[in-house]
Amino acid sequence: KYGQGVIYTHTYDGRLFHRTSEEYRRFCLSYYDEYHRRLDALATRLLGEDDELLILDLHSFSDEMAGHVASPPFPDFCIGTERDYFSRDILDRIIAGIEAAGYSWRLDYPYAGSLVPNCILRGEAKGRVTSVMLEVNKRVYLR
Repeated sequence: KYGQGVIYTHTYDGRLFHRTSEEYRRFCLSYYDEYHRRLDALATRLLGEDDELLILDLHSFSDEMAGHVASPPFPDFCIGTERDYFSRDILDRIIAGIEAAGYSWRLDYPYAGSLVPNCILRGEAKGRVTSVMLEVNKRVYLR
């Protein structure tokens, strides 16, 4: 929608910076597909018969960029969740740590969701995987 999916074509403020050819799109997607193939293999290897897996999907954002997809004020931390790969206990621990450090947070705002490997999305090991996205507002560490 904003030209910032798998292959960025626009800057954060909507200006076109790259036109993609079909050849370039295939080239980029080959890296994307390989990344997800390796992520699936790693998740499968780490997730033994009775194991559980916690995925922390870490990012940062700026108020300026977030302002193009949502309305301020923006929190210090955005916590993204996936409904089927969610743990209230883990979420409560993350929130407690953020609050203990004196920072603000919001759930699934200004961004939502979290990375879940394709092999897990297909139903393999469902119920044993928790994924949480933590987006740190750049103002927290770029002061």
